[in-house]
Amino acid sequence: MTSIIEHYELFNLNDEIIIFPSIADNNKALKINKKNQKISFEECKIPEGSEKIEIEGIIGIHELEKSNYLIVITKKKLITKFLQHKFYQIEEYAILPITEHEEESFREYHKNVISSTLSIPSFYFSYTYDLTRSYQTQSSSQGTIFDRCNLQFVWNHKMIKSLPEMMRLPIIQGFIGRSECAVEPEVKSNIVIKKVELILISRRSNQRVGRRYYVRGAEQNGEVANYVETEQIICVGEKYCSYVQIRGSIPLLWSQIPNIKYKPKIAISQNEEENYEAFKNHFENIKKQYKKITAVSLTDLKGGEKSLGDKYEEYVNKMNDQDIQLKRVDFHKLMKNMKELMNYMETIYKENDFSWCQWNINSKEHEQKGVFRVNCVDNLDRTNVCESVFGRLTAEQFLKEKENNILMDQDKITDNACLNAMFVNLWADNGDQMSKQYTGTCALKNDITRTGKRTKMGLINDGTNSILRYFINNFYDGETTDHMNVFLGNCEGTNTKYHFKGMNKIIIYGLIGSLFIAVVCGVISLLTGNTGLFMTSILGLIGFLICSTIALIQGKKVTIPPTLMPIRDYQVENKAPEQTKKEKED
Repeated sequence: MTSIIEHYELFNLNDEIIIFPSIADNNKALKINKKNQKISFEECKIPEGSEKIEIEGIIGIHELEKSNYLIVITKKKLITKFLQHKFYQIEEYAILPITEHEEESFREYHKNVISSTLSIPSFYFSYTYDLTRSYQTQSSSQGTIFDRCNLQFVWNHKMIKSLPEMMRLPIIQGFIGRSECAVEPEVKSNIVIKKVELILISRRSNQRVGRRYYVRGAEQNGEVANYVETEQIICVGEKYCSYVQIRGSIPLLWSQIPNIKYKPKIAISQNEEENYEAFKNHFENIKKQYKKITAVSLTDLKGGEKSLGDKYEEYVNKMNDQDIQLKRVDFHKLMKNMKELMNYMETIYKENDFSWCQWNINSKEHEQKGVFRVNCVDNLDRTNVCESVFGRLTAEQFLKEKENNILMDQDKITDNACLNAMFVNLWADNGDQMSKQYTGTCALKNDITRTGKRTKMGLINDGTNSILRYFINNFYDGETTDHMNVFLGNCEGTNTKYHFKGMNKIIIYGLIGSLFIAVVCGVISLLTGNTGLFMTSILGLIGFLICSTIALIQGKKVTIPPTLMPIRDYQVENKAPEQTKKEKED
């Protein structure tokens, strides 16, 4: 594999940008002409008296209308080493203009698109290892990392295509974390202490991206919201274990448009043909990669979540594929007894023996034969608890193997304080990162992941984060979703002016009507002293504020093409029969 250049010297001149790679005996440099945007790689001299910027990599050239920016990495952080490879996190970056757009407001908008996306934690890269693929699916063919990577997980692939091959540095969004502990083996051996190392790598898809309520469900082509592949790697001496799981929104055409309610209604498409087609496309896509799939749905068995889960189950049965199974878990009900919940998850795990990819320093011993596809409604809090349980159970089996001698047959990781702390804290950190990327806050129910039980402090943190999520989701996430899609180049057209694109007639009439009532009644009450009319004017103002807020929230969705951000015309929640009956009685 051809590695990527690790260090550069950049000179930002009036008419061009010159970037010299740190390669011995090399006089060639990347030149970007600011007048015509021509890119070349040719011999040139270092400009005398020019300010030099040390950079660690090139994220790419971002184009929007007639405005181009070069984005470079100015500071990196080493997260971990795996085999002979180093994994880094982007800490600081620079945005350098290649062209000057005539409108200053547009230039600021363009820079804001880039910075607001790159400020979402976290972006990672490696000069020598393909972070877009698990160890089992690493390619041994010749070429650069970019030539062989899975473009679904590369967040800058459209921005680096015009660069020379050895400068194309793939960037992933997700999480990479590492922890280790020294353990005294339970089985007698010549080795008194063994080091156990744990690495988690989460790769977030660049398809159907966006924040929580703005992006739900599937596209017609099968791509789903909040799709993440998480790989758990365990190292003991010269023995290695890689275990992969995936998460993603329920692969149906459904939405949950924010409308200032704490929990907006779930709306499922009534077009059976399109809905099933999206579902089928999704599972056909992931089956090609993972062979066998057991979907674990953690949605509630009541209300809108039940309707979603019922439709999901209906389509799995309709597909009738022996390699695709569905397990429904009433997580919130079972959570009342944590031991019962953990036992139930363990039963599901043992019923689906997918094994894991295992190798030593010399050869691969066996491979993983399938994956768990875990989801709840957000694919965050409940999902992370479930994935951490499956990861722990896999680790226990690996650590019990004869060559490792870390655990006895009857032992569990939870019995060893050092091992347990390593696992629960790293998995909880992963959960926090996934949640920050999709909601803007840390994960809920993380006390379960860290301690195995609900705690008072955990409940307080959940309450605080829930309130934060409400405000972030309603008033910031629309714009954040826009910026992410513009950054990735997923948007059709070049419309960048914010306007109330999502408002329907009801909102418009409500806005005008409530404001008219408030003004008229307010004036009459002042003239006559009628308190009843005064109260009516107050109610009118409240109505005006509500309609304005809804308009503001829905009006954020402006640059997202219809195929990525549909405002569905089926905003009627499929309620469970008992729920509908109760509402009628009320």
